[in-house]
Formats: sequence, structure tokens, C-alpha cells
Amino acid sequence: MNVYFCFCPHPERLLRQMPWGETIDSLEVVQTAVLTEQEADKLEHDPDKVDLVIRFKDVEAILGLIGGANVDIVGMLLDNVVQLQGNVGHLFKLGAIGANIQQVIQPTDLKIH
Repeated sequence: MNVYFCFCPHPERLLRQMPWGETIDSLEVVQTAVLTEQEADKLEHDPDKVDLVIRFKDVEAILGLIGGANVDIVGMLLDNVVQLQGNVGHLFKLGAIGANIQQVIQPTDLKIH
């Protein structure tokens, strides 16, 4: 199975105004689509549409990541569990996006006197 992930496809729509204030629109954080082999092959080699391709060895490799707090990308590469192609710097952007979203949605510390 091939899954296409598009992170922050419309950055200007990431936050939306709600009656209780500004909040993150979860549908604008990441969009996904399942692709056929032919669609994936065609898209994979289009640098205008795909910055990074991540290939996992098998389904077990993907399932092994679920619930893990810390992912060792170098270890996964050395163990041939995952292969990366393209601009690997985008992998670090994913972490930054996640950290920024966590900051935004965490409630502020209220001090009651």
C-alpha cells in the first residue's frame, strides 16, 4: 500500500476561528490519500510534488512505530527497516510541526490566587 501524506497543504488555513477562540483545524494539519503502484511510481519522481519518500520494509515495521515515544531513524536505516529518498531535511520539519502544534493546543498554566 502506498500512502501520500501532505503536511500543512494550506498553511493559511491551519488555524480557524471558533466561537471559543482560535483553534487548529485538524483537517489542515495533514491530508492523506492511498495510491496505486502506478500513481505512486509517477508521483515519486515528481520533485515539485514530493519532497521525501519513506519506504518501510514491511507492515510490521510500520506497526512497530505505533505508540513509540522516541524513534531512532538512524537505527532504522542501519537495520534496513526504512529507506529514505529525497530531501531528508523534511523529516525534521515533521517533528517541528508536531512540536508547534503541541504548544498551541496545550492549555496555558493558570495561576489562581
